[in-house]
Amino acid sequence: MKEQFTVKSMLKGLDGKLGNDDYSEPLEILTHSLNKHNKFNSFGKIAFNHQLKNRLKTRKHLHQLHLTKTFSDPSDPVFVIGLPSLVRLYYSISYLSMMPIDLLNTGKL
Repeated sequence: MKEQFTVKSMLKGLDGKLGNDDYSEPLEILTHSLNKHNKFNSFGKIAFNHQLKNRLKTRKHLHQLHLTKTFSDPSDPVFVIGLPSLVRLYYSISYLSMMPIDLLNTGKL
């Protein structure tokens, strides 16, 4: 018999400190799908279990960071508008200089 993935086994050791409960339904759908269509070999089961637990741990750490730190408001965006770099300009000119003259005059670039 195949070992079943469960929500409880995925959340084991995380102490329910994952923030809002918006993760539980997608996690249930994922575990149900895994158990129904599971074609992992032994290494695949271990790897998937490890990767999913790492993502849940990351969510836990982000939630704890959000609770303990105060963040400043994001700053306004900065738009850099200017002339093209000299390197791109040089390559554009050298590319055009290698084209036959009749292509440049017809405007069919």
